Amino acid sequence: MNLIQIRQQFRKLSGRFDLVNSDGSDNGADFFINAGQKYLDRRETNQKSWATKFSKLESGKFAVTIPDCRAIKSVWASNITDGGRTQIFKRDWDVMRNSFESVFPAIDSGAALYYTPLHIRSAPSIDKINAGDMDALCGAAEILVTNDMSYNAIAVLPPTSEDIYVEVVGYYYSNPLVSDEDISYWSQVNPNVLIMGALREVEVFNRNTTGVNDWEAAIASEVVGIAMDLIEEEIAEVSQMEG
Repeated sequence: MNLIQIRQQFRKLSGRFDLVNSDGSDNGADFFINAGQKYLDRRETNQKSWATKFSKLESGKFAVTIPDCRAIKSVWASNITDGGRTQIFKRDWDVMRNSFESVFPAIDSGAALYYTPLHIRSAPSIDKINAGDMDALCGAAEILVTNDMSYNAIAVLPPTSEDIYVEVVGYYYSNPLVSDEDISYWSQVNPNVLIMGALREVEVFNRNTTGVNDWEAAIASEVVGIAMDLIEEEIAEVSQMEG
């Protein structure tokens, strides 16, 4: 099902005709549908929770942005010229800063070896910083200063000495449903559960604890089978434990 089909079914099952216009267009329902989808993403890991974000990192650069990433599991660097791929290993932010004597952009370039989650927020926000403090902030250049809080970022160090592709593997949120024809894992594979998630969000905003609990129980009975599918796939062909 695509978004307009989810929206129409949401209207039918919820009785909230005020949230969906007579022509099926949005009048507030999409907020609850997308909120429900995020709840489901956080509620249960499934076979489509995993995704890979591919980014080109140019020579001398170190910052990679990763929208919609819930949790990073591994990072890899691919050589654009020969296709060789190596894993980049995580290091703690403070350890990384102590390992290099200069701010990140001033570090001598080389082969990418490590990554660390990168700070992208200043306090106060960038539009509230005065000119003098902005000079100081620009000197601490391993911080990506932005007012956009919709994404995270990592620093790949040392800054690469050649153009590479960076693969960030992890858990990502499902595609947001915006246009009528938009689809996601939940809308295509488990549309009933997506509508349940949206109806739960309605009860949350109505401050109806009983309704929230009832929907969570219904959702739990559905997603347990989804989680078991992932577990079966992960243990397939595993014959012994390591160690």
